[in-house]
Amino acid sequence: MRPARPALLALILAAAPARPVPVPGEPLRLPGIFFAQSASPEEAPPGTDTPFPVGSLTKTYVAALSLRLAAEGRLRLDDAAARWLPELAAQHPTLAKISLRDLLQHRSGLFDYTELPGFSWHGDWSSEQAIAAALAHRPFAEPGRGLRYANTNYLLAGKILETAGSKPLTELLRIHLVQPLGLQHTRFAAPGETMPQPGRHGRVLHAATWPRAADAGLISTGNDLNRLLHGLFADERFLPADLRREMTHFLVAGKTTRAYGLGLMRDAGTGPSAWWHGGTLPGYRAAFYWLPEKRCSLVMFSRRSDEAAERFIAAARRDTRSCEPARTP
Repeated sequence: MRPARPALLALILAAAPARPVPVPGEPLRLPGIFFAQSASPEEAPPGTDTPFPVGSLTKTYVAALSLRLAAEGRLRLDDAAARWLPELAAQHPTLAKISLRDLLQHRSGLFDYTELPGFSWHGDWSSEQAIAAALAHRPFAEPGRGLRYANTNYLLAGKILETAGSKPLTELLRIHLVQPLGLQHTRFAAPGETMPQPGRHGRVLHAATWPRAADAGLISTGNDLNRLLHGLFADERFLPADLRREMTHFLVAGKTTRAYGLGLMRDAGTGPSAWWHGGTLPGYRAAFYWLPEKRCSLVMFSRRSDEAAERFIAAARRDTRSCEPARTP
């Protein structure tokens, strides 16, 4: 794979499955290829354990958390949002028609709060304020009648998980994802926290960049994201096969080539078959791709969120020579 433009700070990982779920207390080391490039000679390039704000890749973690709670019988994917959020549903009856599955698959019809006038990632909206504003807006469609990406869906999903799991989202993440998969550096950003940056001259994002949680609030690393992907798609011990099928049941959005699963996307006609998700925050871009035929993953982080980052990610998506077919130990 050719290096990116000199101005692009990025990380690429290509990992073979190996043993996806570690023995408790033993860190998981996925074999693969690592590439990093810094923005200038004075900056240290990122590493496989460099923390990055992953933006909307948070949605994949939240979908995985939903499936783990479903596996334990704490909730069902077809539960109406109103069951778990009765007070909110009393004000907004449409929640009785929207299931958790609808939220995770972006088919609720709800308006995306990030499209509201006056919204800014550097604002100070709480999750509750964002949900209220979105629910007060006219929906784009009736529940289940169309697919359209909306961050509002995952704010509501996060609230459902907290109610069904009887714990804050941060604690549910630790119990059901971090500990079982041996994730080392994945967590929700704390209020008032500044982001550790990959390089001496890395920019600082203020805590107001993460006023929400379940839609875009996670910090993670390349190693941890690969652990998540291999746990989800290459190990029956972490997620039962029937729930994995639920996650990877894709529905096409209208006349586009894009299809949505649960916390996943799939595009037709853009190279080898891949399940993916992307995330963008001001100054940052992240993406992962799982190649089911090769059972390998590509993870990319960039300290840019402009067209150069998009070109870089698109090139990496097309060039999968670094993903060798899985070998049986």
